Amino acid sequence: MYDQPKFITIKNLNMKRIFIASTILLCSVIVSSRTLAQGEKDALTFKTAASAQQYLFTLETTHFIETNKNDINAKAVREFTKTFKAVMDEKWYTTSSGLVASFNKNGVNTEVYYNKKGIWLYNFLTYHEEHLPQELDEMIKSSYPDYDIFAAYEYQIEDGPVHIIKLKNCKTFKTVLVIDGTMKVIEDYKQI
Repeated sequence: MYDQPKFITIKNLNMKRIFIASTILLCSVIVSSRTLAQGEKDALTFKTAASAQQYLFTLETTHFIETNKNDINAKAVREFTKTFKAVMDEKWYTTSSGLVASFNKNGVNTEVYYNKKGIWLYNFLTYHEEHLPQELDEMIKSSYPDYDIFAAYEYQIEDGPVHIIKLKNCKTFKTVLVIDGTMKVIEDYKQI
């Protein structure tokens, strides 16, 4: 059996950042059925979050519907092309709350979220430990030396990145939320 996740409070952050962190926490607890393959032996459980308004993360309840690039809001396509100049093989999807461009480059899966008007909302990245920023990797390893990092999720929002790191050892799973160098455990499950 697992211990129940504990609600956290994040001190020294303004109200907007607290709202973002709380909503991301809610999204991080719910995992969708999609899997991002990173190799034959290794797959990350992949969460999908969509945004209804700027900084309001809600769980996407409908499936992504693959859409032809020519049928996508031109503003979103222009913004994507300007931001991700080297990406040519992205796939576009419509959702109930907007648009998503998705691509995989060098082992990092990136989803770029736009509202229905083509305005950028946030990026959602999924990757393994080797793609973590070195400073963040060292901070986690020094705080949790007996744990392995098995998945990393990053929300890139206007105010800066928010990381959600999944850790495990032989008897425990932890989820760590990192914002502005502040690290908090948001889930802690123990196997019996």
